[in-house]
Amino acid sequence: GRELVSLPLIAMVLHLSIGDAWNHCNNVEGNLGMAVPGVILGCLGSAIGVTAAYYSTEPTAGLMLCPMVLWLTIASALVTSIWQINPDEKTGELVPLVPVKEA
Repeated sequence: GRELVSLPLIAMVLHLSIGDAWNHCNNVEGNLGMAVPGVILGCLGSAIGVTAAYYSTEPTAGLMLCPMVLWLTIASALVTSIWQINPDEKTGELVPLVPVKEA
């Protein structure tokens, strides 16, 4: 039978939510430091989880999601490079990977 709520669908909704949160962090707030672990751990990690969930249900569906994982791997390298070549304007140092409260 068909189920409205299943692991692949929940995983996809979670992945899309993580991607939206990362997009806000990177593009709206401009927090390049936080964008690096966000894209690697959040977006890429959830994409791998989604692909595995779909593959375990229907292998063809999982294989169709593999380009998304490939793209997010490339995007992770790009975001990391952007972070490395754009230091903080005030200090000249790399922006921290985690938010830091200034004293």
